[in-house]
Amino acid sequence: MKATAISGRYLCSILDDMRNCHKTRNYSYLNGLIEEAQYRANRMEDRLERVASLERMEKRYIELKNKIREMEKKTDE
Repeated sequence: MKATAISGRYLCSILDDMRNCHKTRNYSYLNGLIEEAQYRANRMEDRLERVASLERMEKRYIELKNKIREMEKKTDE
């Protein structure tokens, strides 16, 4: 039941395994599960920040594009 940091598991399943450690009082692989959970959480936070950053950039792009259109209309007049 030992997990690796590069597995494709979800954070919830890692937490379930931690609960099983406590349930069976077998803490021999708990450190590995903690490391795996930390790895998954860090990746999740990184991804959330990237998505938020992309959304901010897209919003800024649309704003600039609209400003350019307005300026082009003014120069045409």
